[in-house]
Amino acid sequence: PMKAIQVDEHGIVDSFQMNDRCAAGTGRYLGYIADELNLALHQLGPLASQSRRPLSISSTCTVGAGTEFREKLALGHRREDILAGLHRAIILRAMSLLARSGGIRQEFTFTGGVAKNGAAVGQLRKLVDEHYGREIALNIHSDSIYTGAVGAALFAKRKSERPETAPTALKGEPT
Repeated sequence: PMKAIQVDEHGIVDSFQMNDRCAAGTGRYLGYIADELNLALHQLGPLASQSRRPLSISSTCTVGAGTEFREKLALGHRREDILAGLHRAIILRAMSLLARSGGIRQEFTFTGGVAKNGAAVGQLRKLVDEHYGREIALNIHSDSIYTGAVGAALFAKRKSERPETAPTALKGEPT
């Protein structure tokens, strides 16, 4: 799922929004399209970056986007232009989630596998500049794909160091 998390100056979460309704706007969404094109996931960004006329993609559902993608191909549109439109649609969904979480303040950190996709990052930079101004710092770590796993490991470590707050066994589970 896609998440937008706002933290204060101490790193304490003060807003959390999540789109857990579907895969639209996630790496799985792009993976589905890559499968449709019989391409590797890492090939989508460079192809989208070759677009001359990005198309508008209206579907907000992974399956619907696949159908829309095939329809646009059948109408003779270039796959590069369709892919550019898909990348923009993904980032627009992320921007909507960000707006619901309070918007972007002084800086923004983009994590996950999609943060390694140059076309998605380019669209994000463009939309952040348009909506919030060029002074917003965009942080993307080279290992951003591992952010969720690192966070989970740190959470588990912290929990294990404080036995009084350690998770209890689930109902029906041996203790």
